[in-house]
Amino acid sequence: MPEPTDRPRRWLGATDIIVVSVVALAVGIPMLLAGDAPDREQGGPCARPGSAVVDAIDDAGFAAGAGLPGRSDPELARDLEGMAATRARYLRFDLPWSSVEPEPGRYRWDQLDRVVDGARACGLEVVGLLTYSPEWARAAGTSEHAPPLDPDDFGAFVSRAVRRYAPRGVDVWEIWNEPNLDLFWEPAPDPAAYAELLAAAFDAVKAVDRDATVISAGLAPAADEPDGSRVSPVTFLEEAYAAGAGGHFDALG
Repeated sequence: MPEPTDRPRRWLGATDIIVVSVVALAVGIPMLLAGDAPDREQGGPCARPGSAVVDAIDDAGFAAGAGLPGRSDPELARDLEGMAATRARYLRFDLPWSSVEPEPGRYRWDQLDRVVDGARACGLEVVGLLTYSPEWARAAGTSEHAPPLDPDDFGAFVSRAVRRYAPRGVDVWEIWNEPNLDLFWEPAPDPAAYAELLAAAFDAVKAVDRDATVISAGLAPAADEPDGSRVSPVTFLEEAYAAGAGGHFDALG
């Protein structure tokens, strides 16, 4: 097993989300959840940075998926302020390679910048979930949930993401989502291939920010299916370790 990080934390898997968190996010998180919300300056959320999370709950957070960047400025501010008002400490959301670099060397960061900067202004610590392959980097005829043909291409994206957001206070990175399901790793889960991707991402993160925390992908609850479409978390982890995953993450998703 990899050595524990000097900033010990517990991480939930991608599907282990507190129900109340999901419901609250879906309805916009009314501001009465935890008393008065922070005052908001016009143009951005949380005018008093961190004021809502002075007594934050260390192990609590929101997993927002890919939806936040598409929200309008008022919607995003409302949601981030609502999260902070619950005393949650973390916000985990997707930074999808597929939308950031739709063509090689052409990057679109603006929507993600809004979320990262807004979350940090609200005192939330960001867990950046690095996911999914653009069309140019994956096999023809596959969706963004197929792995890249070359893990080093993903590593290059990871490096750029860390260089951009480490100065903004992001120092926790999760690598892919639920690769033990064919839904998120086409055409079928491949622990050895994931281990290779994880190693490329780990090396890229550490080359930029040596003290950052790298989390392996959250694994979905599943049984070992005979057709290989789903692999149980234990089997997936055992096979990933056999393929060299050990030492390439700081915390297990």
